Amino acid sequence: MDFDDPVFGFEAINSDAQLWVSVLCDGSLEDDEDEWLEHQRIPGQIYEAAVPLLAALQPKQFSFVLRQFLPDGLGPTPFEEIQFEYRSRELLDAFIADNVNEYERRLVSCMTSECRPSPCPDLTWVIDLYQDSPRMAFEVMEAYLHAHIWVLHDKAIDGILDAMAIMRYRLNRDLGPDFVVQSLRALTSRELEYLVAALWHKLGYSVIVTPATRDGGRDVEARMDVPGQKLTTFIEVKQWSAGVNVSVVRDLIGVLTDERTAKGVVVAPGGFTKGPDSATELAERNPRIELVDGPLLGEMLANNFGEKWFLRIDRLIQEVKRAVLSGSTS
Repeated sequence: MDFDDPVFGFEAINSDAQLWVSVLCDGSLEDDEDEWLEHQRIPGQIYEAAVPLLAALQPKQFSFVLRQFLPDGLGPTPFEEIQFEYRSRELLDAFIADNVNEYERRLVSCMTSECRPSPCPDLTWVIDLYQDSPRMAFEVMEAYLHAHIWVLHDKAIDGILDAMAIMRYRLNRDLGPDFVVQSLRALTSRELEYLVAALWHKLGYSVIVTPATRDGGRDVEARMDVPGQKLTTFIEVKQWSAGVNVSVVRDLIGVLTDERTAKGVVVAPGGFTKGPDSATELAERNPRIELVDGPLLGEMLANNFGEKWFLRIDRLIQEVKRAVLSGSTS
């Protein structure tokens, strides 16, 4: 196959999901032949079509594909080689003085020894973990990104997020109409909080995700500071297996009163209790409270991030995490 051919070359492959997946799964290209081919991340123009195709692969091919996206812990990346070239004197002096963090220690060791393990450790072992404990596998990948996101090349970050998208889609692809709600319910409580923060940020609010403990009765603070539309909203996020009960709504009303805040929202993919003295009944009597269940949250996400938002759950979560850490969510 002539990959430089203008008709059937890399432009064609990176624009055709079926063709791109077949070339990726073939695995026959040498490293020096496929520099042009996006193989550590999914090309943006075919993303929505490629994720379902990759998620439907047979087990051996599926594992092979995930290995293409996840860091393998073998040797430095070109980005790390360049980084060391420009910072070598500084890093070596800091290394001798024992004044480096663990990533820098591994980088110096990698670049100055014959044994060349990657400064960023192997992550492919989560493929085995995913078979028996998918949620734990996602937690590991989240933790890996949290520890390394400031030193990973964008392509490596995209590869990990793409692997997560494929893995999530494979878990939920056979659920039919329940796909959206189950995709939300598969998130950890903390992941859901960040996804909700991403949504309210998209709606035009500055957002703060409160600490996991001692959150003051709200998980997300959303503030609208546009003149004539100043509004503060406290959002409580509940990832419960059963419907959220009236006590949660009652507690949030108390927080709103104490903090003199205008509005409260409870987000719960598992829904809310109904009937007399229920979460739904109390919210209906209190105009400051809004309840958002799984279907409504899915609709809001689709309206703001597109119909295939669920393919980018982890990307949305990571984007708002980085924004929160850098203070740019205002």
